[in-house]
Amino acid sequence: MNAAAAVPADRHKPARIVARGLCKHFSDISRQERIVALDGIDLEIGDDEFLTILGPSGCGKTTLLNIVAGFDHASSG
Repeated sequence: MNAAAAVPADRHKPARIVARGLCKHFSDISRQERIVALDGIDLEIGDDEFLTILGPSGCGKTTLLNIVAGFDHASSG
């Protein structure tokens, strides 16, 4: 039996959620700065997969989820 035959048929399904090079920038007008919330995020989430996003406060977790959910738009990617 070859290795390809041992892989379940559904293993080769395309990912349900895909992000490539996702970036999100905000402008801080008072300080005249550009804030980089997300920079070059690559993500693939398939059917029946469970994902946990961990990180410190202010690292972009909610920003990422808002973009994936369609509540916000990425700056690029």
